[in-house]
Amino acid sequence: MLFRVLLIVALSTVPVSSSLGAKTCKAHQKAACNALLDLDSSDKTTAKRTHLPYGVPTSPDGAANELLLHQQEMIINYDGDLRVPTWIGYRLRDNDIQSRERINCFRGDPRITDANMSATLDDYKEDNQIF
Repeated sequence: MLFRVLLIVALSTVPVSSSLGAKTCKAHQKAACNALLDLDSSDKTTAKRTHLPYGVPTSPDGAANELLLHQQEMIINYDGDLRVPTWIGYRLRDNDIQSRERINCFRGDPRITDANMSATLDDYKEDNQIF
């Protein structure tokens, strides 16, 4: 099996278009997408075993507000202080690559319950850059 771990450590400062976002997402689409994020402990264990076969990467010293977000397709390490993912681990095989219709259902992750840890569209406006 081929395992790949994608490390994402860069922050994007590209302004987000107002045409993208939850406004283009219907309520039933939001509910369906959010339901996919609700994994039980068995599903989380399976996801971790599949996507992080060598274990969970060690967080840097002083990283206090990190969340490990499990999905069937990947594991995301989310940094609440930076309000972005710091890395994503996933297994990618040939049969995982499929053509699917994109749903522009951009919204906050319901698993991030602390509003101060979640990025908003305002964080990416040109006059409010992260850097």
